[in-house]
Amino acid sequence: MSEFMSQLLGPALETGRGLWSGPSTDLTETSWTEISARAAIMAGRLQSLGVGHGSRVAMLALDPADVAPLAQAVWMRGAALTMLQQPTPQADLGEWQAGCRSVVAMLGIEHLVLGEPFLAVADGFAEHGPTIVRLDDDWGTTPGDLVDCAEEDIAVYQLTSGSTGSPKAVAISHGNLHANGIAMRGGSLGTPEVDVMVSWLPLSHDMGMIGFLVTPMAFGFKAVCVSPLEFLRSPLNWLRIITDHRGTITAAPNFAYSIIQRRLARVEQNAHYDLSTLRFALCGAEPIDPAAMRGFCAAAGRFGFSPNAVVAAYGMAEATLAVSFAGLGGGMTVEVVDSEQLAGGGRAVPVTAADDAPAGREVVLLGRPLSGMEVRVATGAQADPGPRVVGELLIRGAAVTSHYLTTEGRLDAVDGDGWLHTGDVGYLTEDGQVAICGRSKNVIIVSGRNIYPADVERVAELVDGVRRGGVVAFGTSAAGRPEELRVVVEVGGGDLDHREIQRAVARRVFDRIGVSPKVLTRPRGAIPKTPSGKIRHVEAKAVFAGVTV
Repeated sequence: MSEFMSQLLGPALETGRGLWSGPSTDLTETSWTEISARAAIMAGRLQSLGVGHGSRVAMLALDPADVAPLAQAVWMRGAALTMLQQPTPQADLGEWQAGCRSVVAMLGIEHLVLGEPFLAVADGFAEHGPTIVRLDDDWGTTPGDLVDCAEEDIAVYQLTSGSTGSPKAVAISHGNLHANGIAMRGGSLGTPEVDVMVSWLPLSHDMGMIGFLVTPMAFGFKAVCVSPLEFLRSPLNWLRIITDHRGTITAAPNFAYSIIQRRLARVEQNAHYDLSTLRFALCGAEPIDPAAMRGFCAAAGRFGFSPNAVVAAYGMAEATLAVSFAGLGGGMTVEVVDSEQLAGGGRAVPVTAADDAPAGREVVLLGRPLSGMEVRVATGAQADPGPRVVGELLIRGAAVTSHYLTTEGRLDAVDGDGWLHTGDVGYLTEDGQVAICGRSKNVIIVSGRNIYPADVERVAELVDGVRRGGVVAFGTSAAGRPEELRVVVEVGGGDLDHREIQRAVARRVFDRIGVSPKVLTRPRGAIPKTPSGKIRHVEAKAVFAGVTV
């Protein structure tokens, strides 16, 4: 039996804790012991359907109390699980289902398990091959046989961001899961008998599934997991659940903290929110805006939140989940580096607050690599060029995947020495902390300078009338002409003057970045995003690059 399964079916059941799920106003508890017992019965049904070692099972369900036992049942049978991506509120349902079917075909999914609210689309999947298994069916009473799993056996095929358009799945093994779980525990994730993990993150995303369902299930934490719809309906539901369950650990992308900051600004201080129990509020999954996080800390501080609880992190599905955590209890650490040296010289040179100091860019430090994880920087000239040299980040470790599955078949994820090229551009500090500047494929080169989209997007968001999280920047070029900077901003309805917003964005970007952009305004929801809320830069460029400004 793999170490992961030994932990899941042994010590994790001894803490007496469990999973709280359901509507945020009526959460119910299911102990991990009860979930494991239900999983054994579900494994029996899967066994009768032919699910065994090496099988691939996909799932679409909203309730974490359905997902948890099904995941265990799949692993008991020696199979691999894929959580299909759920549609966003703005998604075209026809396109979403077509994308899911392409994933099912790519992975060779033999069985698709459907729960609410996806039972209505069962026929649309059944006619394309997989056996449909409904959660509301009779699953019987006979437990399944436990299949012995090796460390290299695949437990999860995790879809990468945007996979419904061009499918690619990260193969996460039993060994990967165990290594990353142990590393996160060592990174002060917590104590199962004491800590309470709270999440609304989608279970199709690695932070939601691995971080807040698999990890507490494997170590026996109390986990409070609700559907992302609970956050979308009312973001402050997140804080109410933390308050009611005295949550100590939570996580979200940067945009969610920004939303909470704005909502709390309209809430009276005597409202029933108590955030004083939080000791680990992770921010990751997208570039961290230090100004937005400072705003969140100030707004949440009125309700007992300590800024020292913020944990800036670096992670990716290819690392199972986490690569680095900032030090616990230290809050967000930001350094200011010379903008010109960063853009033109490829070095992150710290600057001071002196009057004659060069213009600086704030960079959030993401901590040192977790135990068992290595990070290094590679440039075109050399690997490991030393601290503060900007280049592509490479990672290596027991939690790093060995391969992907794509429409072209299996694709190795690491080189001959075990290093995975992340595509992230960044640097390491003198004490080994990770800092991210952007994605290599998204870097905009104007007059020999490297412009990082996140820097432009943060500046543009400050203009009145521009939606936070509704900005994308990219470079465009025509034959014989240098690359130019283009910014697309989402604006609200009403009597807003779009031309004035365009001029204001252009002025602010030029003043801060030193490059004059072409600015395009669009309504809310026009900019394409992944299901986890990240901007799809490549798709946005394809959509907007040819639009006349």
